[in-house]
Amino acid sequence: MRIAALCIGTGLTHTKAPAGLIRACEAHGLNLIEVPRATPFVAISRRTAQLLQQDEANAARETLRIQRRLTSAAAKPDATAAVIQTLAHVVGGAACVLSTDGHAILGPLGERGDELLTPDVVKEIRRLRHQGLRAASAISTKAATTVVHPLGLGGRPSSYLALMTPGRVSDRQRSAITTAVALLGLIGEQERTSVDTRRQLRSRAIELLSTGDSRTAQLILHIEQQTPVIPAHIRILRATGARDDVEDALATLEQQRLLVADIADELCLVAQHGRASSLASSLADTGLLVGVGEAVALNAAATSYATAGHALAQATTSSRVVQWERIVGEGPLSLIDPKRAEAFATSFLAGLDDEQLETLRSFLRHHGSRQRWRRSWACIAIRCATASRRSKRHYPARSTTPRYALVLGSLFCRCQSLPSKAAPGRTCILRPSLRCREPVPTIGSYVDCWGRWPGCRSSGDRRELAVAAV
Repeated sequence: MRIAALCIGTGLTHTKAPAGLIRACEAHGLNLIEVPRATPFVAISRRTAQLLQQDEANAARETLRIQRRLTSAAAKPDATAAVIQTLAHVVGGAACVLSTDGHAILGPLGERGDELLTPDVVKEIRRLRHQGLRAASAISTKAATTVVHPLGLGGRPSSYLALMTPGRVSDRQRSAITTAVALLGLIGEQERTSVDTRRQLRSRAIELLSTGDSRTAQLILHIEQQTPVIPAHIRILRATGARDDVEDALATLEQQRLLVADIADELCLVAQHGRASSLASSLADTGLLVGVGEAVALNAAATSYATAGHALAQATTSSRVVQWERIVGEGPLSLIDPKRAEAFATSFLAGLDDEQLETLRSFLRHHGSRQRWRRSWACIAIRCATASRRSKRHYPARSTTPRYALVLGSLFCRCQSLPSKAAPGRTCILRPSLRCREPVPTIGSYVDCWGRWPGCRSSGDRRELAVAAV
């Protein structure tokens, strides 16, 4: 209950209002009414009731008039903008529609639009976004009140209404806000049908691009009026994450008129080559894992789609964005699960000791060329002939066939996947009883195998040097 004034009767106990009472009312800002003895208090009560009734009737008529204005605005072609403009005029401030991540979709409209979008409004939207349609918020200061309402008729809010009015919100303004929220929810539900149709068209277009049929994809996109422009050189981005994050990202990217769709719970975006990195970073900031495909021409979109999937498979919470080029630079091992590769390589190469493994690695380092392999000091783990016999089953005979290259690549991946060990000391061994006094040559250096290495103790024709470990 709000007290508007204090009445005191004079002519009975007091001939006039006491000075102390006057000072107290002035101190608290309360109206003080002096009622003469001839005026009955019941007459004041009746007159007050009549005035209150008139005020309520005027407020009801004003509320009905505002509702009619808002309803008429909702019937216009650009319904959302018309309703927002009318509401801003009613509250005497500003209003706008914001996305679920706090970015302005429409507005701000109104006299004080530059005062509406503040960091506090964005914080309130992020706080309310997980509370559904029942949550609303008001931020009050001495100068103004800012109100944030979710919009929608069911499920998750599609957007938010934010408005600012000078001072406190009156009952008339509160009724206007409630009406506007209901109308914007109906408008959004009507638009949702067209949005669903548009999303189905874009989803089908991206599916066609992923299969290499760019011509049919462009024909499908021309069906809708607001066709996004497809650049000549593209990168396809694929992202996954929490369902709410995917939907929010989808809505945000659609507002930027980009070709994006939700395909099998995976966000697929066809981006211009130069914008791919920035878009991937913004998606990662929302909590999604992102794979960026190879940069290709539009008619090769299927390649970018496939490589984006491979890149996405390598994304983790510690590395949310993975570029296909990074995988290419790291080699084929980046596409293999490290633990599975290590277990397989350990089992496959279990029959070899350390010397034989080094011999095999040396052979692979020289691309399967036994001539280069035998000529390198750092590549002789044991005598070449002995190594060749003991490791024969683990490397193939020299060949130029694709099968030979496949076997070499397979052996290389297996060797690279073995668990790492501490590097042993470098020791040059002629025979078990002989040691070389000089340091071992670096890997890749070439020396005449049959010449004497300075400082080595050898005799006769037994001059084969070997490195025990590389």
